[in-house]
Amino acid sequence: MSDQSEENMEESSTDQFTETTTASWGDRIKGAFLGVLVGIALFVASFYLLTWNEGRSIDRATTLAEAKKIIVIGDPAKIDPQNEGKLLYLSGLLDASTPIKDTAFGITEKALQLQRIVQTYQWAESHETRTTKAANGGENQETTYSYDKVWREGLVPSRSFKHPTGHQNPSFSPYSSLSLFASPVFLGPYTIGQDLASQLHGLTPYPLTEETYQALEENMKAQFHLANSEYVTGDTQNPKIGDIRISYKVLMPQIICLLGKQTGNLIGTYAMKNGTVSLIETGVVGPEMLVRHAEMENGLMTWGLRLLGTGMMWFGLLLFLRPLVVIGSFVPFLGELLSVGSGLIATMIALPASLVTIALAWLAFRPLIGGGLLGLAALLFLSLPFIRAKTKAQPTITATVASK
Repeated sequence: MSDQSEENMEESSTDQFTETTTASWGDRIKGAFLGVLVGIALFVASFYLLTWNEGRSIDRATTLAEAKKIIVIGDPAKIDPQNEGKLLYLSGLLDASTPIKDTAFGITEKALQLQRIVQTYQWAESHETRTTKAANGGENQETTYSYDKVWREGLVPSRSFKHPTGHQNPSFSPYSSLSLFASPVFLGPYTIGQDLASQLHGLTPYPLTEETYQALEENMKAQFHLANSEYVTGDTQNPKIGDIRISYKVLMPQIICLLGKQTGNLIGTYAMKNGTVSLIETGVVGPEMLVRHAEMENGLMTWGLRLLGTGMMWFGLLLFLRPLVVIGSFVPFLGELLSVGSGLIATMIALPASLVTIALAWLAFRPLIGGGLLGLAALLFLSLPFIRAKTKAQPTITATVASK
């Protein structure tokens, strides 16, 4: 069968372009078999991701469990030489000895972190696709490309747009976003390492004022004006492509609590057999709660990667089965039935296979959990023949109704 495609484009007054393409049954079959290769790659990669994630999670859980047993409460007012090399808990005011300076814009602030945010007014592309069935197993795809002017960090490469004409973005900006960290920072007599201090969150807006504007060099004043606590080029009411606006965020000195290794007067990362410990939070919580928060974070990351790995496996299986669906789509009813069946088969394979992978990793660390997961996976595998039998029975029932 020869492959044919049709393309129609229309432009609207709202910077939208609609493109319609028709893929023949032969086109779809070719695409489906190419997708098989991607499906196999995703399926294999999912096992690697799930295995790696469980190993990472177990190591982190072990590290945090061991850390609880060796924490030493330190005195934030004085250094105790007997705590040398130990995992120390401290709380108190984290401060900087010298101000942070952004020399390009004359900003000086005694803070823990200063963040410059540079946004450019530029075109951004978005698209929506609607797929409908065509005759003889083909498909029609209608894709609408929309182009909007937005303020955005970085530069959007307009050369990659589907319709770059009339939507050109600047390819160079003289300024870029950056983050500046105070160094060193102190908690009483202790110096806090950047590996700890850089983990702090909670940046707040740093409004630019007439005073900061007057501190700018004359050549910068010629480029920027002050508007809405930001430095802006061009007309704020009617910006043009390429205009720039600059704002700041800051993390001021504040009360914190942390866990880290004492080395002289330096508090840094504590290395253990299965990982490292360097925990810091704003406010004051006890050492047990500090570790508990890290355990919760580890749990969220673990489940997120489990879902991602299972999803990769499921989608990989769908792609692997896709040629059968496309071949069967020549007959509309058969294509729909195979589509539903392939989704069901992919689910019934991906779920137990993921559980087995996770369970095997956990058997070495928590046998009861690992054994329970293996049992659940076995139940899913054992139920697969019954589900397959039910699926096979469905077309027979339909055919009987049609004959009547």
